[in-house]
Amino acid sequence: MKFDNEACINQVPKMQFSLLEHIRTTAFSAKLNNNYHKCATLYKISAQYNNNPNKASDLYDSALCLKSQGNIKQAMITLTESIESGFYNIEQVKNDFPSITNKPFYLHLLTKVITNKKLYLKKINNTLLSLYEADQNDRKQSTLSKNPSQQTIAMWNKISERDQQRTKRVIEITRHQLTLSADDYYHAAMILQHSQAADGYYLAHQLCLNALKVNPHHDKARYLAAASLDRYLIAQQCPQLFGTQYVIEDGHFYQQPSHRISNDLKLYWRVPSEDNYRKQVNKLLKTNQPGNDQVKK
Repeated sequence: MKFDNEACINQVPKMQFSLLEHIRTTAFSAKLNNNYHKCATLYKISAQYNNNPNKASDLYDSALCLKSQGNIKQAMITLTESIESGFYNIEQVKNDFPSITNKPFYLHLLTKVITNKKLYLKKINNTLLSLYEADQNDRKQSTLSKNPSQQTIAMWNKISERDQQRTKRVIEITRHQLTLSADDYYHAAMILQHSQAADGYYLAHQLCLNALKVNPHHDKARYLAAASLDRYLIAQQCPQLFGTQYVIEDGHFYQQPSHRISNDLKLYWRVPSEDNYRKQVNKLLKTNQPGNDQVKK
């Protein structure tokens, strides 16, 4: 499965721009550029499309942009619409809208979110979800540091062992279960993205493409399709394509060698700009210095 250097760019799946996807990609771009009015408007428009599988999450993104714009009243209205449409992640709601627990309608929304979660769990592979949550919890407990201690290194060695166990289980499930949801494919792909093996990265990329066949508007799977392809290419001594892979050396943040591809292609695959990556990681590096609270990733 090794790509030669000249053929790397040909491995990127072609963009397929429906009108809905054009609206959603433009909304994503507006959010990255802090154009919150445009972002909120476009995500609200996309949520109104018939049979949009991302209606609830598009409404949620619209609510986030309204909040960032300072339009709290409309943000609460749109957030309620999102939950009424099926949004089920109460922890995300509480993190993004911390004041909501003081609102008189909170208990009603909480009840609705719990119902939504129960319905969601009936539609997906719960074993893959549990493996995915364990993978993410391991990483939330870690910290990004310029100078990792021996304790941090020992912790990551243990996480690596658990990654290998999860990888084996995911491969077993994906081999034998023929019918999977878009989220199932995404959950499996995220675990394989941490497999520390080129074949695992490539399989993660393929699973993300499968997720997009089921739901062409699955933003997380779209980004992970790009990131897993980059990771695979680097493992094969090819330059990455999208520029998603970075390293930290001597307290500095470096992008690994990459091909130059268009910003439009990056946006389509939900890859933020290099500046956005750099700001995010540098913020984590600064926050995790002695005397500061640890930021979990």
